[in-house]
Amino acid sequence: MQDVVENVRAAGILVVASAVTMIYGNVAALTQDNVKRMLAYSSIAHAGYLALGLLAILASSRAISASVRALRFGSSISRAMSRSALVTSCTP
Repeated sequence: MQDVVENVRAAGILVVASAVTMIYGNVAALTQDNVKRMLAYSSIAHAGYLALGLLAILASSRAISASVRALRFGSSISRAMSRSALVTSCTP
């Protein structure tokens, strides 16, 4: 359980860092007169977009794997229940 809390905290920190990167990069790019510097700050903002996208992919893959595990657990329980019902119905 503590691992989950630490992962959530780390993900929250990364989300905040990517949001700060996006905001800072875009605001700094708006104030530039030099095209090269504007593109450089825009690249910083795009790094924030990339980080946020990667975090979303990681979160969805963890959610999908958790759903698959829950489905496997549920199907194993239903198999066990049906077998026990079959055994109890066959015994005199």
